[in-house]
Amino acid sequence: MVAGLLLALASGCTSRDARHASTGGAQALALSQRDQSEPYGNGSGDASALEDRVTLWEACSRQEIEQLAAEADADGLKALRAAACLAALVMRTSGSSASTSLSDAQVGRELAEKAVRAFPRSGMAHYLLALLTGMEAERHPASGLQLVPVIEREALLAAKLGPGIDGGGPDRILGELYLRAPGFPMSVGDSEQSEVHFRRALTHDPERLENRLGLAEALMAREKNGEACRELGIVIAGLVSESQRSELIRNTLNAMGKLCGQFGED
Repeated sequence: MVAGLLLALASGCTSRDARHASTGGAQALALSQRDQSEPYGNGSGDASALEDRVTLWEACSRQEIEQLAAEADADGLKALRAAACLAALVMRTSGSSASTSLSDAQVGRELAEKAVRAFPRSGMAHYLLALLTGMEAERHPASGLQLVPVIEREALLAAKLGPGIDGGGPDRILGELYLRAPGFPMSVGDSEQSEVHFRRALTHDPERLENRLGLAEALMAREKNGEACRELGIVIAGLVSESQRSELIRNTLNAMGKLCGQFGED
């Protein structure tokens, strides 16, 4: 998700943009240190109970989304559910009309903002805001420079409040962000931080191949090629179940293991 956005931005960042983006972490820290007794807006007061009532990547009809969105101002939970539905819809329709996909991402982002206002300590709300903001930026690169700090800030908050959401999703977004963005002073890119966040994502879901592939790419960026090779081998092996592996696939994996061994320990 974030990779496409940041590749589009790579040649467009300026020092001014970098200074703006670098405020994301500080803002996230300040927000996350709010008084823990602060009440939720118009929704449930328990974050874990709230997030158990929202399903990510669930297929929702347009009619269901419209019904939820119509009550989003008065009901933060419905705003959160509508945002989750739109994130799934944008992912499913990414190859369809660009204008429709952008509009869905923008509406989803607005709904996620309402959910964050209603539930400021909900990791799910902050995660969906980071995710939908990234989807919007991918589909509207002209606004991407202004949206990168939002992605960083909201993903940092989500990583603090709900790190296990979507199989380590908040740290996965941050790992991708820091891996793809240009480095200082142009932007927020930092391969060391990317590695840190992908490792954290793996602690929450070691079976999630996106987490492991991201770690492999971060390791390559840091020239830790032996470990990167071994992580890529795990990803490739994970793409095909043991029972479906042909002799050619098994031989290929064995050869890759030998190749990785030649790098030695990083």
